[in-house]
Order: sequence, then structure tokens, then C-alpha cells
Amino acid sequence: MNKALAGFASLAALFGSPAAAQELTAQEVAPAIRYALPLMLEGVRNSCAPVLDSSGYLAKNGSRLDAKFSQGSEAYWPDAKQALMAFGGEEMGADAAMFTAMPDEVLQPFVDTMLVQLIAKEITTDSCADVERGMELLDPLPAENIAEIVGFIVEMDQREKNEKQSQGDRTRK
Repeated sequence: MNKALAGFASLAALFGSPAAAQELTAQEVAPAIRYALPLMLEGVRNSCAPVLDSSGYLAKNGSRLDAKFSQGSEAYWPDAKQALMAFGGEEMGADAAMFTAMPDEVLQPFVDTMLVQLIAKEITTDSCADVERGMELLDPLPAENIAEIVGFIVEMDQREKNEKQSQGDRTRK
């Protein structure tokens, strides 16, 4: 996947992973991505601040993007939580019940920190200029459209993986 979408790809990978307990649809992924957009931006800024030009796009527009991505994102928390629990339930094993039982005021900050760290870890400094360019290209879109695009990419990726797996299963028979 293009490095310019690395931050979004990190979020998409989280929700599109084959380890997911169920395959999440674009309608399930998009609200979770919408919730996570400000966290994604924070992860990008954490990883890329040392290497991006101090007069570059994110330096000039990062605060505005943060406000744009943050506005209304809290409303998507219930769907984001549901998608994360669907994704992580099998992978978390016995811990899933503990996370599910946590009150939102405890779980949400934990999830937020985890997502920022995941994104920051996935973005390498050599991809920061591409990520910045991708952010600039996507900036004119409303945050909801960006989330829908990522959900669509996840859904298309899952469809392609399923088709390849089906083809592999047929060839083995």
C-alpha cells in the first residue's frame, strides 16, 4: 500500500486483520476510523515531528486538522468500541471479558493511547513526507468521507483476500 496512506493503513490494518474474530464491514469500520482520526493524526505527528519541515503542511495545518478530526469524533466511540471488541475478542482471549466489563471512562483512554502508539509505531520516518502529502490531499474531504474511504479500502482488501483464499482452497482440492 502506498506510504502516503501509512497512517490510515495502520488503522485499516487494525480493523482488516485476518486475526479479527469476524470480518468487519465498511459500515462497522468507518465509524471506528472516524473516531480514531484525531488519534491517527497524533500518532503521525509523534512519529514525524523530528523529520518534517517546520514550515511544511502539517506544521502549518496540523492544529486545524486536529480540530476538524476531533469535532464530533466522540459520538463515534460506541461504534469504535464495538468494532474493537469484535476485532480483539478472539485475540484477547480471557482478557476480552475484562475489557468488555471496563467502564468507558477507563477503557476509552486506554484504547486512545493504544491507537496512538500503534500508529506511531507503524509510520517510519522515511514515510513521513508521503504521509504528510496524503494528509494534504485528503484534507479537503470531510472527516466522515475520509473514514468511509478507509472503510471501503478495508472492505475491498478483505474481499480480495477472501477471493484469493477461495481460489487457493479450490486449487488444493
